[in-house]
Amino acid sequence: MANVLIVDHKSSIRKSLTSSLSGDGHKVDEATDGKAALEMAAKSRFDLMFLDLELPGLGGIEVLSDLKGNPRTSGIPVIMLTSLLSTETEAASLRLGASNVLVKPCGGSSLEIMVRIALREGEDAASGGLGGTNDSSEGAGTEPPAYEDREEEVFAEHSGVPGKFISTGGRLTKLDTALDGGLPVGGLALIEGPSDSGKSVICQYVMHGAISDGWEVAYFTSERSAQDLGQQMGSIGLALPSGVLQDELSVHSLHRDSSGDGDSSPIYDLVSKIENLPRLADWL
Repeated sequence: MANVLIVDHKSSIRKSLTSSLSGDGHKVDEATDGKAALEMAAKSRFDLMFLDLELPGLGGIEVLSDLKGNPRTSGIPVIMLTSLLSTETEAASLRLGASNVLVKPCGGSSLEIMVRIALREGEDAASGGLGGTNDSSEGAGTEPPAYEDREEEVFAEHSGVPGKFISTGGRLTKLDTALDGGLPVGGLALIEGPSDSGKSVICQYVMHGAISDGWEVAYFTSERSAQDLGQQMGSIGLALPSGVLQDELSVHSLHRDSSGDGDSSPIYDLVSKIENLPRLADWL
C-alpha cells in the first residue's frame, strides 16, 4: 500500500482517482491547490503524487519545480495530470523530473501501470540514496548539487544505482508503459522493422535511459563513430553531459561485410568484441 497525494482543483477528478487508488489498496489524501500540496508534502510522507498542470495560482510546473528542488521532497514520484496534452508541456514536465504525464479523465489499466512504474522509480531512488520522500532526519538540510547547465542537471536528477529494469528515463513514456516499466536487466530484446523505421533511435533512447540510471553501456554499431553518435543523440534532445562518452559509454564500430561467413562476418566481429569487454564492468 502506498501513500498518495492527489492535487487537482476539480472535485470530480479527485473523486475518480481516489476511488480507483483506494480500490487498489492505497491510502489517498487530497489537495486543491499548489500551496497546500507543498505544505502537505513537507509535513507528511508520500510515496506518489498526482499533480494537475492547470492549477490556479501556483501552477503545476511551479509546484513540480519546487518539489524536485527540495532535497526533502525530490524523491517523491510525480505523475502530472492535464486535460489537453501537448508536446511542450510533456517535455517540460519530464525535464523537471516528472515520472509521467496522464491525460484526464484517467483510470483503468493505464493508470495501474503508471502507478506501478512510478512507485518502482521511487523505490529505486530511495535505495540509491537520491533524496527521500519527506524524511526529516539526517541529510534534510543537504543542498542539491550545482551543474553547469540544465541538461546535466536533468541527467543527474535521473541518475542512480542500476536497478532491475532499464527504461528510457521518461522520455518515451508510451514505450516505457508498454514495457511495464522497461527492459528487464539480463534479458534480450529484438527490435524489428524496415530501414529508416527508427530502430536506432529507440536504441539511443534506451541507451540514454540506461546511462541515466547508472549503467555503463557498450554500444555496437556499423553506422557511426562515437563522435557521430553523440551528435546524432544531441540532435534529438538526448545530449549527454561532458565526459560520458569517455566514462560511461563505449562505442564499438562493426565492419559491414555482409557475407556472414567465418571470421569476416559482422556476427563474428560482434561476438569477438563482446568477449573482449572488461569482465568486472557492468555493461548493458
